[in-house]
Amino acid sequence: MVRTPYGGRLTWKLLGGNSLVCHLKDKTKIRHKNDGVSHRLPNKIDRIVDNSYNTFLLALDGDVDFQPEAVMHLVRRMKKNPMVGAACGRIHPIGHGPLVWYQKFEYAVSHWLQKATVIIFYFFQRPLVWYQKFEYAVSHWLQKATEHVIGCVLCSPGCFSLFRGSAVMDVLRTYTTEPSEARHFIQYDQGEDRWLCTLLLKQGHRVEYCAESDALTYAPEGFNEFYNQRRRWTPSTMANILDLLTDCRATVTQNQSISTLYMAYQLFLFISSLLTPGTIFLMIVGAIIVGFPSVPPWLSLTLNLIPVGLFMLSCIFTKSETQLLFAGILSAIYSIVMLLVLVGIIKEAAEEEFCSVTTVFLCFVAGVFIISAVLHPKEFSCIMHGILYFVSIPSMSMLLVLYSLGNLHVVSWGTREVKQPVTQENKASNQIKDTESGYTLSLGKIFRCICCPTGGLQQQDSVYQTILDGIKSLEHEIKRNSANEHKLQSNIDKDGIFIHNL
Repeated sequence: MVRTPYGGRLTWKLLGGNSLVCHLKDKTKIRHKNDGVSHRLPNKIDRIVDNSYNTFLLALDGDVDFQPEAVMHLVRRMKKNPMVGAACGRIHPIGHGPLVWYQKFEYAVSHWLQKATVIIFYFFQRPLVWYQKFEYAVSHWLQKATEHVIGCVLCSPGCFSLFRGSAVMDVLRTYTTEPSEARHFIQYDQGEDRWLCTLLLKQGHRVEYCAESDALTYAPEGFNEFYNQRRRWTPSTMANILDLLTDCRATVTQNQSISTLYMAYQLFLFISSLLTPGTIFLMIVGAIIVGFPSVPPWLSLTLNLIPVGLFMLSCIFTKSETQLLFAGILSAIYSIVMLLVLVGIIKEAAEEEFCSVTTVFLCFVAGVFIISAVLHPKEFSCIMHGILYFVSIPSMSMLLVLYSLGNLHVVSWGTREVKQPVTQENKASNQIKDTESGYTLSLGKIFRCICCPTGGLQQQDSVYQTILDGIKSLEHEIKRNSANEHKLQSNIDKDGIFIHNL
């Protein structure tokens, strides 16, 4: 027994490493009729709660590079406000090529192929990195900064974020719920970091953005990997924002950092995202007319409608590899078209100066990006990838959305996946699957049975045959027992009649 200020304590070690503690009260040390244990345990619980408030979970990807000071910036941000449940830093994509450049610009504003041919593949592999450099920059410069100021950040990326232990404990039961509906697979599994932040916001916690905390992450360098990554991000983002909007009253009441005005802002962004593919389509039609005055409107509409329509059909009826191949070809074609359109717009601006609405709009959009880059001098180089961002608008804002919607049923991760080597056992199981005749109703198997019958019993056929034999033997046994009972009953009836006659 261990002596304590209130009496004593007995401790037993149980199986599994758990402890059973018995607190003994000494009435000479504690006021009479005062339950010392009832005061002792809440103090212990309070200390556990205090520890969870000061416990932080750092979420990282395996290839993220950061300095210790970046984590300390996040910890300081968490200590300033106990209601902050998560904090994220400035993510810098690293890699080679235009796609990374694009993401650098996009992340700066929001936070600030498989090859069709060998030539198209070479063109897109490195540009993908350049594109992402610009994309990441734009995302951080504008979107995340805006959310942080007028409300709070909706998503703390799982590649580099800090979560408060007590906040995670509040939502852990809901977060670990297994998906049971179609939308759950999109909302829960395709964007697990955004789903966790959505639960934190609904619980009343705040998610903040810390611009001085920098981390480096490898961005997709291949066209297919990039499209598959965004195929996950796009639907999960829409699903979680829609979840917040449908429950906006409860969220505004529960969370002091979220106002009705902020939810209206998110509703505006949500509607804009829904209209973006159609808007980009019409923008391309109009841009071709502006860049090439000799092209009639109906021809411009037809030239855009045919490839987009074919791509939509491919997203429904073809496999993912074919869709990505088609998307790569269209992306290359649209990039060339956008360059020609840009030349036409610049020519019109030079001829009409500031008397053209197109010129004013172009200067306004470019001015927003340039001012954002000036306010972030250390990242000013990201602005150089803006041209790539411009020519990629049809691919990233129209084709990518169509590809995401056409592949909602695909729940694979799509990025950083390593194919496992096929073992001899797996080969055998695959051969069984390929040659099975089956008992389920399937048109493919009906035609296979007619045109390509296979001889011999397979493993699954043997199992079914064993079950059928067991059922037949059971039926035979039941019939035999029934016959014996009927015969015995007849003998009893005869004996009964004989006794009655006597």
